[in-house]
Amino acid sequence: MYIKQRGYTLIEIIVVAAIIALALGSWLFVSMSSQKMGKKQELSQEYYRLVIKLQSTLKRDLRSALTVIKRDNGNCLIEVIRSLSETGPEVTTVIYKKESGGKIISRLEEDKREIYDFTQFPDCEKFSFELILPLDLLVRVSM
Repeated sequence: MYIKQRGYTLIEIIVVAAIIALALGSWLFVSMSSQKMGKKQELSQEYYRLVIKLQSTLKRDLRSALTVIKRDNGNCLIEVIRSLSETGPEVTTVIYKKESGGKIISRLEEDKREIYDFTQFPDCEKFSFELILPLDLLVRVSM
C-alpha cells in the first residue's frame, strides 16, 4: 500500500529558499551599484559645471580688465570696466581670493560675494587655481 505524500521535503524548501536569497541578493547588489554610480556621476557633473562657471566668470573679468595685480599670497586684484557712461568708464575692483589651499575661490565685487567651493567634491584634490601673468588663466583639472 502506497501513502500519498502531501507537501515538500525539508531539502526542497531549503533549495528554493537559497535560490530566492541568491536572486534577491543579486538584485539588491545591482540596484545599489547603479545608485552609487548615479550619485557619483551627478557629483562629477556638478564639479565640472562649477569649474566651467569659474572659468567663464574669470574670462569675462579678464577681457574687461584695465589692470591685473597678483599678490604674493596668490590672491588677485582686477580692475574691470563694467559700463561706459557719459562721464566715462565705470571701473570696479574684483578680488579673487584663494582659501583652503586654492580649493575655495571667493570672488568679491563691491558688496557681492561669489564662492566656488571645490572641497565638497571627493575629487577636489584634482583642482588647483592659479592666475599666471601676463593674463594667462590656468585652472587645472587633472583626470
